[in-house]
Amino acid sequence: MLVRFGDEVQPSTLTLLCNTGAGEVFSNVRENLKRGYAKFKEEKANNRPVVLCASGPSLADSLENIRAMQKRGAFVLAMNGTGKFLYEKGIKPDALALVDPRIENKDFVEEAWAPEAWMASQCHPEVVE
Repeated sequence: MLVRFGDEVQPSTLTLLCNTGAGEVFSNVRENLKRGYAKFKEEKANNRPVVLCASGPSLADSLENIRAMQKRGAFVLAMNGTGKFLYEKGIKPDALALVDPRIENKDFVEEAWAPEAWMASQCHPEVVE
């Protein structure tokens, strides 16, 4: 995970905990910032619960709970390949979030598993595209 503040990439002020080298992460950030993608906008706080779904062995055992919470109004946020998994099980996530900088993550966005995809600036530019 890349922790940064503002629009400028300042490697000396960042902490990098990731599955790729720092060079690849910073290259992705620089390229994505050049492309001028939209940034998150601030929204008013609400009381809507969020169900964060990440891959793991317990996810398959939790499908009925996730489905029930979504029916009661919870926002389902899927991480990485979990969006496709949920979609194939009849649960359409409200959004997909990606932070992984590897190009292989293109598979996670090959189809619209969710109506929105939120991508960190460190994601590979081809994944963001």
